[in-house]
Amino acid sequence: MSDLQLRYYNFRGKNKKMFDAFLQKYADYTQYDYYAPAATELRALRALTLSQQKKADSENDSLAQSPAKNSTGKDFQLGTWIVNQETKMLFHLLDQAEYLELRTNRNRGLITIAEQHKLYDVKVGVIGLSVGSQLALNAARMGIGKSFILADFDTVEITNLNRTPYFLSDIGKPKVSVIAQQMLQVDPYLKIDCIQKQMSTTELEKVVESVDIIVDAFDDFEKKVFLRKVARSRKIPVVSGYDVDRGALLIVERYDTENVSEKIFLHAASNESLLKKSGSPEDKIKKFMDLIGIENHSQRMLDVVNKLGIEYAGIPQLLPTGQLLCSLWTLSIIDIILGTTKKSLRSFVVNE
Repeated sequence: MSDLQLRYYNFRGKNKKMFDAFLQKYADYTQYDYYAPAATELRALRALTLSQQKKADSENDSLAQSPAKNSTGKDFQLGTWIVNQETKMLFHLLDQAEYLELRTNRNRGLITIAEQHKLYDVKVGVIGLSVGSQLALNAARMGIGKSFILADFDTVEITNLNRTPYFLSDIGKPKVSVIAQQMLQVDPYLKIDCIQKQMSTTELEKVVESVDIIVDAFDDFEKKVFLRKVARSRKIPVVSGYDVDRGALLIVERYDTENVSEKIFLHAASNESLLKKSGSPEDKIKKFMDLIGIENHSQRMLDVVNKLGIEYAGIPQLLPTGQLLCSLWTLSIIDIILGTTKKSLRSFVVNE
């Protein structure tokens, strides 16, 4: 497991000579100084309400000490300097709490400040970074989770480019590191642990036990069942599902609020054979068909499934339905964390 936490520096009370030495150390890094414009923007937003104005005037608020414009030459003493050694980038930003407040400002009205803090103060696990890659980015942008575990054994291939947020420059790179760096471009204060390997059941158990909510976006059926056994015993909610042709199947299992029986893992109570070990590749495909429901497949999709390995190398996946599924996942995670709903669900959404 690799930890992509960045390096953070502040120069409060330090002299310019120390700061110049710091800049010299990272002279070959691309430098982005966003502190002054961000401080000005946040100050203006806070001034819209009296309560926020009082907060801005607090002695403990670094914005109260910051210049309105970058004119004093001492901005370097305020905010945080963030070093990303992998990308060779250096950022000067607001401190973490202020940065979160500013970058999630357009959530306000629909998500309160108190709710935003609750969303941010969780640890999210995402296993599988094909469709799951977009969910990880959604969470980072929404301010859901300040700590993540990303797991995927695979590297980026050109066939990923039709539906996932990868680029040509990412080909051959580990999916976990590519998505982690994209998330850090949104919020460099995130703590992200990356796992690039096929996890054993022991390793999978450790991941589930260490997070507050987990997104199952991988394909190993036996490990899906094992994950749920651990989640049930540890009362960890699981969000999963599938993009299917022009629709998306959303599955939410509330092991944290409901006494979910093993027989209804994946909300497939009518087919206990799903819990049995897979045999041939055909048996594995049948399990997924049973889980998703043949009634949720178009005739085109059924034709592809019946010709896998003959005419088609893999299950087709389209960008719009992948994004639809990730949007449903994101909204479900918000509801789980904020306690909007406490029930498990299985819902198929389709554009007819």
